[in-house]
Amino acid sequence: MKLTFSHNGREMSKERIVVAMRREAIDKGVQAYEDKVRGVASSIVDPETGKHAEVFVRRSGEMSWRRVRL
Repeated sequence: MKLTFSHNGREMSKERIVVAMRREAIDKGVQAYEDKVRGVASSIVDPETGKHAEVFVRRSGEMSWRRVRL
């Protein structure tokens, strides 16, 4: 009996599937955090310009991200 692993229709080794699943989980976490921060920032308006705050969330490593406000 041979045990095979697949992710998004591609056959992978067990090590590669763990890496792919971890990367996907981090990407979803970054996206959820970005959505949350943008929701909060959308309520902030500069009274002088009338513009909303611009917020970006970027990965800063394999397991972390950072928020950048311009």
